[in-house]
Amino acid sequence: MVGSSALYGLSAIALGAALSVLSVGTADASYYYYYGQPGMRAAPGGYVVPAQPRPARKAKRTKTEEPKKDTAAVRQPRGPLVVSVSIGEQRVRVFDGAGQIAEAPISSGTKAHPTLTGVFSVIQKNRHHYSNLYAGAPMPYMQRLTWSGTAMHTGVLPGYPASHGCIRLPNSFASQLWGMTKLGTRVVVARSAVVPVEVSHAQLALLKKKPDPATPVSDLSRAAGKTASAPEATATDAPSPAVPAAIPVSTEAAPAAPATAAPAGETTPVQPAPVTAAPTGAPTTDAPVTAEPADGIVPAMPVAEQGPPPRPLKPGPVAIFISKKEGKLFVRKGFEPIYDTPIQIADPDKLLGTHVFTATGFAEDGRTLRWTAMTLPPELRAEATAAPRKGGKAQPAAPIATGPSASAQEALDRVTLPPEAVEVLAPLMSAGASLVVSDKGLGPQTGRGTDFIVLTR
Repeated sequence: MVGSSALYGLSAIALGAALSVLSVGTADASYYYYYGQPGMRAAPGGYVVPAQPRPARKAKRTKTEEPKKDTAAVRQPRGPLVVSVSIGEQRVRVFDGAGQIAEAPISSGTKAHPTLTGVFSVIQKNRHHYSNLYAGAPMPYMQRLTWSGTAMHTGVLPGYPASHGCIRLPNSFASQLWGMTKLGTRVVVARSAVVPVEVSHAQLALLKKKPDPATPVSDLSRAAGKTASAPEATATDAPSPAVPAAIPVSTEAAPAAPATAAPAGETTPVQPAPVTAAPTGAPTTDAPVTAEPADGIVPAMPVAEQGPPPRPLKPGPVAIFISKKEGKLFVRKGFEPIYDTPIQIADPDKLLGTHVFTATGFAEDGRTLRWTAMTLPPELRAEATAAPRKGGKAQPAAPIATGPSASAQEALDRVTLPPEAVEVLAPLMSAGASLVVSDKGLGPQTGRGTDFIVLTR
């Protein structure tokens, strides 16, 4: 019996220990399964309570560490903007009429998907854009440069070209640039950095605001010939409407009316000149001849039918493109073509280059515009190589320069603006107007809803 009691006692002790272990293990398992996350801890009895927050540690900063140069505009822009992208430097810079205002790193296209270089403009903006080419990839603060897929937007910047042709920007800079630009803002993409410089030229001086209409010369001469003895025929300088030949007149001579001065504020009636009957044998017309109305009122001329009024131009700065390849001057406004005309360029066998002139504002006279010029560097092209021999490897083509191009001043020296083109452009000139002079023609990206897109490579 004693052995049985001892056995039962040992069994009870073992059972109690097992239950205790089971209860603790269940509580711990429950905690780690449901609450195993930062901010929670286990309390006695299996309860889970929020953990006390630990004080944040201050990050250590070495003396050699520098803050990131992510871009912020140093000041608010003054006047129209120009965005310059350097593929070689992997940098973007923003300029206004007074100089550079911002700068940031970029990531452009790879060799397999290179970024186009040339002259572009912002043709569409979308704060929350998703790609329709790459599985709906998010592209915040998108600013489109071509309808075929080239744009500036927020993206990953690994420190080297990594995109499929777009220009990736840091998010903080992309949001800031998105708020500064407008549709039509000029964007220049080149291998090296392109910086605008002030320029003046006789051809640019022709592109100025049209003056307000002045008093006609005929009115000035008539006013100079007035004398006190010859009173005015009318109270205004506006010419009287011409009397059509169909107006009936009297065949009898009217007696001359006594010359009297007109009361103040009234007009002196003009007496019609006497008309005599045609002599015998003179040709006559079939129109009936009747007496003039007694009140002296001349019937109104019939209004000729006119066509529909011209379509108003869209808002936005005017853009001018002079192409040596096309031999023409083209004008667009609001992304729509409005005018073109042939143009002569001196020394057509010499390279002209590609130059962008931007009107930054008016001078003190309120008519003459101030201009800046950006000259794109000549692009390199690959030299043709012979086919490799059997068993050999093809050598990569060596890039060669296309030759020296003219400076901005030299390019304008070789251009002569037609007078009729100047007359068309005078009423349209304003700050933000642009002139592109290039050897190139209209790029294949130029089309409906775009400004002039000139590709240099």
